[in-house]
Amino acid sequence: MPHAVIKAEKDITTIGDQQLYFSKKSPFFIYPTFSKCENFIIRAYQKNSKVVVRLDKTTYPLITDDVKEKILEFSIKLASLLNGKIIHHNLHENKKDCAIIKRYLLDTKRINEKGFNALLNNKDIGVEIGIGKGEFLYNIAKHNPDTAFVGFEIANESLSKATLRFSREGFRNIRLVNYDARYALDLFKPNSVGAVYVNFPEPWFKFKKLKHALLNVDTLKKIERILTVGGTVELLTDNLAYAVSVSTALEFQTKLKCSQRR
Repeated sequence: MPHAVIKAEKDITTIGDQQLYFSKKSPFFIYPTFSKCENFIIRAYQKNSKVVVRLDKTTYPLITDDVKEKILEFSIKLASLLNGKIIHHNLHENKKDCAIIKRYLLDTKRINEKGFNALLNNKDIGVEIGIGKGEFLYNIAKHNPDTAFVGFEIANESLSKATLRFSREGFRNIRLVNYDARYALDLFKPNSVGAVYVNFPEPWFKFKKLKHALLNVDTLKKIERILTVGGTVELLTDNLAYAVSVSTALEFQTKLKCSQRR
């Protein structure tokens, strides 16, 4: 987590800034701010003479250079107000440009307003659920330039690495969604997706957690609804229990036909 530690001579409660929202129960405050790409909240709390400044856990921005720059900028200002100095921070550049990330990300508000198909100009569509660092999506998009690919990923670190990979190739047929696919598949039109790919999900899957799994019955039915006639869903896994649970659900809960490749 990006953070800075300040050695302070004053208590943070002595700061009189109306933009800071102080807690009445403990010595900490939050500070809403924004970088050139996104909004987030900074939290600062004090333990004895040390003040820790970090991202608030209620916000999940992509950790890019401009986010780190804003936290460091605020920490320097706060240290001055507290007659202190920064004694540690991990806010160094990571060469992640939010402008590149935003180039590939679909705005969730626009998705809700228009749906995926309108945003993708109703092209042939492929979907990958959980792109990780983007290796699979990179290769399939490169060999299918006329297909629009939508990749879902909830891990910010993986997403930022994937966008850097795509930007080097200059892909124009990839769009990404920083959201759980299970709750967004409904926004595709019926019979509009040619293929859905899921590669190595949930390595520690157990049968007792079946209803909470990524490819549970509800998700598979959503996939069935959006697939075109002749469309495919491809699962790659080395977890036998997961493979059995998905193939069983496909066989008995959907009209999709299951075939296995070793």
